[in-house]
Amino acid sequence: MPKVSVIIPVYGAESFIERCARSLFEQTLEDMEFIFVDDCSPDRSVEILNKVVSEYPNRNVSVWKQSINCGVSAVRELALSKATGEYLGFCDSDDWVEKNMYEKLLVKALETSADIVGCDFFDDYVAHSTIRKQLFPQQSEKCVKKMLRGELHCGTWNKLVIKSLYERTKIDFPEGINMWEDVSTIIPLCFHATKIDYIPEALYHYIHHNVSS
Repeated sequence: MPKVSVIIPVYGAESFIERCARSLFEQTLEDMEFIFVDDCSPDRSVEILNKVVSEYPNRNVSVWKQSINCGVSAVRELALSKATGEYLGFCDSDDWVEKNMYEKLLVKALETSADIVGCDFFDDYVAHSTIRKQLFPQQSEKCVKKMLRGELHCGTWNKLVIKSLYERTKIDFPEGINMWEDVSTIIPLCFHATKIDYIPEALYHYIHHNVSS
């Protein structure tokens, strides 16, 4: 069983997916699996992805394809059913991550027995980048309140979540919601988390200049 499974929905990211995939496959954490799901992307995203995958034969990678375009919530649900890792992370196919992101998140989770560990992230634009500090409180109720006030980003991608939290709460990504679907998932996950922890370091790059996103 890999320690960490990372789920990557693929759609309209041909200009970005090579950088995304390489940043994942070059992680300092070795005990990982990567689950890509092609949601009938109309461009060369999957062709480019497969070429990159071939360059990393020692990485545990699977590429799945939806029969029809179903939206990101359905893609994430499919990938969740395939994931075997003890902890789960998400990455958008036009974003990228620092090479030690998942190792740092995992070490913190194991050290503190946290159900969820979050980190800061970069807002990357064409000409500049800014760091978004997150300052997660350890108590679930305080974390949820900060999310509802807009003080914490509700994305799944800057967080590592223990898989058993999904299993015991039966929380999923609501079908048919394909924008801000993270909100209706991560908030209840945080509410049910026994402990939440935080790394005060920007490890994820959130891209704002993909016109296909």
